[in-house]
Amino acid sequence: MATSFLFLSDESFVAGLADAADWARRRTQLPAVTGFEITATEGDRVTVELRHKPGLDSFVGLSPGRQTALYVTRAERGGFLVDAEPTTDPILPADADAAKAAAAWAARVQACDQPGARALEAIDPIFLSLRQGLKLCQATGSVEVGPVGRLEPGPVSQDIVGQYSTDALTWARVVPLTAPIRLLVILAPIGNEWKVLGLTEV
Repeated sequence: MATSFLFLSDESFVAGLADAADWARRRTQLPAVTGFEITATEGDRVTVELRHKPGLDSFVGLSPGRQTALYVTRAERGGFLVDAEPTTDPILPADADAAKAAAAWAARVQACDQPGARALEAIDPIFLSLRQGLKLCQATGSVEVGPVGRLEPGPVSQDIVGQYSTDALTWARVVPLTAPIRLLVILAPIGNEWKVLGLTEV
């Protein structure tokens, strides 16, 4: 923390950074970087692919396996320094894989395979917004899912947003289970996979 603080531009402090303690506090609110690769440079902009240990945390939120970060550099003090707040975007698995993950999870639950279903879930326990119990175990008929959508603001997402902030609206996906029962499966990107985060009624 102390070393990285020395490479921050003057603009970082104009934008609101207070001191080294403030910098250290901000870093604890972000996913820990386990590796990086500079992928592009253009003028004073540097694009970096950051790597993290993937997971979900109520304090940090989503820690994507990979994300792109766009840093602004500035010629200062006889060299180049960097602004404290890069623009970041998580690198997410393909949306089509969310539908496959929802179907695979539903098939495990339908087979009453609790350990198998748990292995496909992002957290324990998952978020539930069901007026009645989940009646998928031993339900008859094949598993069918609908098109993948985004998690929208509102009653369906309020608990998840309360836990992981409005950032969840950008990275979570929703897949409707249309058979053998109807419900909405909410998924989170954990590394290169989609895993079930919650369930709610259609």
